[in-house]
Amino acid sequence: MQGAVNRRRAVRFAAVAGVGALVIGFFQAQGSASDDQDVNRTVVYQCGFSAGSRAVEVGFAGVFPVAGEAGRPFAPGDMTARVTLPQDVAGELLAPGAETFGSEATLTTPVSQNGGATSAQWPALSAEQAAVPAAGEDLSLTYQGTGPEITPAVAGDVTFSAGDLVLTFQADGAESPSRVECAPAPELAEEELTLATVEVSGGEDAEATEEEESAPEVEGQAREGAENPEAEAPADEVRPLAADCPDIPPSTPMDFSMLPRGVPDPAPGDYLDGSTGCTYAVGFADVTKQNGATIVNDPSGNPRPGSVLAGRAVWSGDDFLAQASLVQLDFPPARSTFLSFGFAPVTATVAFDADPATVITVDNADGSRTTVRYFQTLHVSDVEVNGVPLDVGPNCRSVRPMDTLLTGGSSYQVLDGGPLNGEVEIPPFTGCGSHGEDFDPLLTATISGPGNAIKFNQGAVCDPCTEANIPSLPEH
Repeated sequence: MQGAVNRRRAVRFAAVAGVGALVIGFFQAQGSASDDQDVNRTVVYQCGFSAGSRAVEVGFAGVFPVAGEAGRPFAPGDMTARVTLPQDVAGELLAPGAETFGSEATLTTPVSQNGGATSAQWPALSAEQAAVPAAGEDLSLTYQGTGPEITPAVAGDVTFSAGDLVLTFQADGAESPSRVECAPAPELAEEELTLATVEVSGGEDAEATEEEESAPEVEGQAREGAENPEAEAPADEVRPLAADCPDIPPSTPMDFSMLPRGVPDPAPGDYLDGSTGCTYAVGFADVTKQNGATIVNDPSGNPRPGSVLAGRAVWSGDDFLAQASLVQLDFPPARSTFLSFGFAPVTATVAFDADPATVITVDNADGSRTTVRYFQTLHVSDVEVNGVPLDVGPNCRSVRPMDTLLTGGSSYQVLDGGPLNGEVEIPPFTGCGSHGEDFDPLLTATISGPGNAIKFNQGAVCDPCTEANIPSLPEH
């Protein structure tokens, strides 16, 4: 049988859509604030190490504007974060024998205004390449970087606070970086976490803007709001159901990296021709930083089917039965609008460029479990901020394919469909900008990051397909 196997990279069938809600709460623009205020704050963090959680002091020093104006952008200035890690944990972060190392920090900053809250990310606060400290010495680090610009739509104090901090270390000679996740000590009061407060005054149209942006129904639309650009297509342009499911070549390699412990990869004789068909997968993709979600492959619009090559490999052992299938998803671009409390509404179109997914179902003494894994690149276009176009250019995309992993329980079967759930990390963005403007840091700071949930319902495999084969959206 055909089918070379790439080791280690698992997946189970059906739908997965990426996070296609590209919405931006803080958008870069031209402009400046008035006088500056110096910030100096030491915050106690709890950082996770292999030996357990440790208290670590982080000193923040930076510059924030004193005041701003609704409808006009302002930005924090340079920020410095100083961190000292105890010498007894340095060994687990730096490869044995390493002489130098580099380090970066990602700071999540909760931002609040008028009772609402969101978060901004200061990506890649960088520390200079440094020598590995001698045995018995603490690991002292100084990170520097600049924060994202924001445009508040209404009047009211905007408060920036210290939030989660992730430290990444890359020692020379190490195959991969090491990572430490830290969070502010839970006993700290709100005022002990405050970095700065910026007074935002009304602006010319502040009254009308505040009325419009703070309405509860608008906030609800921002959380769930998503438009499918094909949903309102004229009747004569409606896509026939499953008329052209994407092809899956039988030679497409599969990824077995998510197989449970003790289950081997299939042998050459375990590969079969498989059975082909189409399926529909519909659901929600969250953007955690925007506290909202987008509908992917809207069933009320003009959803697209994906292709299934079921039973591409089947193998068993004394205590398991495994089946691997391939799925090629084909989602239409999703157009979504999000709000960040009082900030300007942002609308963007996100397209998904997905590789075939490997779907693996394993039945053993623990029950039946399906894993779906694939990689997809996100493309962003047609961005508008408060109705004004923001030219991100024709090549705005995620810097690498997004690793998408979904799981299904005993209620899910490849041929019958069912619910699939997962969580993804949105990669940084690249190629976003035009006319000399670089919006990569902006999109990365306001969208990229971990913890973005995906929930899908996959319909039964069909050939031919009708409207009855399109599942309903999962609860969200």
